[in-house]
Amino acid sequence: MSKHIQPRFTQVLMTCDQQGLIGGNMFTIDDCKIPSNVSKEWSGTRAKLTRKKAKLERASQRIIERH
Repeated sequence: MSKHIQPRFTQVLMTCDQQGLIGGNMFTIDDCKIPSNVSKEWSGTRAKLTRKKAKLERASQRIIERH
């Protein structure tokens, strides 16, 4: 199942990172509404998003392997 879970988990991590919820500490997701900031100044570039996605894919894969 990990090949199906890993892409979704990466999406969750990317969303959490965009919301400023990932800081190297433990975090939880609990169905609460979180405000977003969609201004162009905060959105970044496609290259930056690609690098961030690759980094989070590696992180999610390590977490899945540990569990």
